Amino acid sequence: MTEALLTVRDLWKEFDGIQAVRGFELDLYPGEVVGLIGPNGAGKSTVVNLLSGFHRPSRGRITFAGHDISQARPDRIAQLGLVRTFQHIRLFSELTVRQNVEVAAAPRLQISTIDVALRTRRYRREVERWRQEVDELLEASGLMAIQDRPAGVLPYGDQRRVEIIRALATQPRALLLDEPAAGMNESEAAALSDFLEWAQGRYGLSLVLIEHHLDVVERLCQRVIVMDQGAIIVSGTPEEVTQHPEVIRAYLGEAA
Repeated sequence: MTEALLTVRDLWKEFDGIQAVRGFELDLYPGEVVGLIGPNGAGKSTVVNLLSGFHRPSRGRITFAGHDISQARPDRIAQLGLVRTFQHIRLFSELTVRQNVEVAAAPRLQISTIDVALRTRRYRREVERWRQEVDELLEASGLMAIQDRPAGVLPYGDQRRVEIIRALATQPRALLLDEPAAGMNESEAAALSDFLEWAQGRYGLSLVLIEHHLDVVERLCQRVIVMDQGAIIVSGTPEEVTQHPEVIRAYLGEAA
């Protein structure tokens, strides 16, 4: 059996006596897409903050690619290939769309200071590869036509796409997406789903997706975890969880 890329065991997080996450567990396999859903305040974003190192767990263990990252810094976790986007967009608003993506891709350039100074063959080869990778992301996301516009003046949906392709430019092994379709209409959410399907197939990514658009979840995810009040209440296929009485009661706010 394939070994899990990301393993989470008995994860807890307490804030001032309030249990925001209670006993969360996850096995994420290479190439798998897992949805994380639940009502507001269920603890979903706290889980992503814990997995990405922005919060430290009160107890529990997180392992990624064979490394214990339970107490690791966010930059170390990102270097290992576990990258995230944010619920509230964080772009370099003064930079253009293209520059935002290029900045993210630049650390992977395999060149030395001497290569840069002398414009060696390696430098030219690496820069060409770098530009081609950025071009591919801009083209696939539909952002090529606005690549020279400052990111801060773009509509909300376009800013979301810039944030996602900037994360993809780091070539992660797993990507944590915190409400990527938030604020999008139905057609924008469908276009985002198309792009995420392309990206997942192109890079063989594992994805953890927090999303309130259930049509996006049902389309992209092989497995869905439902949280309420900090704990997992059910896990299964999208079809199974959306029909589960506890999910209907907790997530949809309807009587079972």
